[in-house]
Amino acid sequence: MNFKKDLACNITLIGVLTLTAAYLTLLTLNLFKVTSISVNENFNYLVAYILIAVSLVLYILGFFATSILNAELPKWLRIMFYVAFFIFTNVYYFFNLHANLWAVGVMMLYIGFMASTIALSVFYNVQKDDKNRLKSTKKFITTTVFFYAFGSCSLIEFVLTLAKVIFAPKWYMTSALAFVTELGAMIIAATLMTVLYYLSLKGNKEFINSCLAIKLNKKVKKEKESQA
Repeated sequence: MNFKKDLACNITLIGVLTLTAAYLTLLTLNLFKVTSISVNENFNYLVAYILIAVSLVLYILGFFATSILNAELPKWLRIMFYVAFFIFTNVYYFFNLHANLWAVGVMMLYIGFMASTIALSVFYNVQKDDKNRLKSTKKFITTTVFFYAFGSCSLIEFVLTLAKVIFAPKWYMTSALAFVTELGAMIIAATLMTVLYYLSLKGNKEFINSCLAIKLNKKVKKEKESQA
């Protein structure tokens, strides 16, 4: 693998791995009373270690996603992926930001944005022909992508709400206000992206092309199928 080819992504990955290692070391020292950093009353070291493990798995999956999916992933997406998961797992949990409605709203905006870009990629890869051409109207593309994203966001919010109802029914983040805020933030992000996609399709298509997060290589896929 050529390190220089994806220099920005690799540097970002090394950076978040270094921060994760430092965070893990700090937690362990604090657990054994070597340091005395105060944590919030809801902080649980076991949960913190599990979130570190989850983020590491996600980093590894992100690193190998191109070869696993036979896909092209833009550098900005991988950089955002690495940074966001470090923040939304480790940083958010350490500072108890999962209990802050505004902070959760920011996280849901990010999820809505990612749902929209992935929905666009799914639509493109399903509808494109062998020459990577997409023959659809602007309204059909943007409407379909929006409903893909809307369905994904609704499913994510349903799972999150169900988990909160089961494991923390009395937590104020299980309230109707939290549900509306979380789903609303995701839908706002998806709607904004849909509008930008439509405007881009009417223009030079540069923005919407840059948001094609996953471009599957059909030729590689066909070659593998024929070999099987």
